[in-house]
Amino acid sequence: MDLLPPIFADAFDLLRNDLYCYLDAAELLADKIDRSPDDDVYAAGLLIPDLVSVIRRLLGEHEGPPGGECQACRSEWPCSAVTTIHALLSDPRSEFAILVGRASRPSEDE
Repeated sequence: MDLLPPIFADAFDLLRNDLYCYLDAAELLADKIDRSPDDDVYAAGLLIPDLVSVIRRLLGEHEGPPGGECQACRSEWPCSAVTTIHALLSDPRSEFAILVGRASRPSEDE
């Protein structure tokens, strides 16, 4: 088995870490939501962690050694599931990226 050059292994690690950072930011955003039980925002605040858990589980199933084989779909890692999730989470035009970007910046009150 050929070893992956360190630069590629580092790049794949950055991709994996980037994905989990997006998900961490989404969970932090949900924690900041005012918990008023009669509000749709409250329901969204409860839903976000569940959706993040689904994405984390999917990513976990599609792990693999950098440049190796994905555990779930047996294609080269990063597989299409990982690259699709990354593209959707990091698209700067998506509401997700806009909200996560806003949540990750310190507020003027802090």
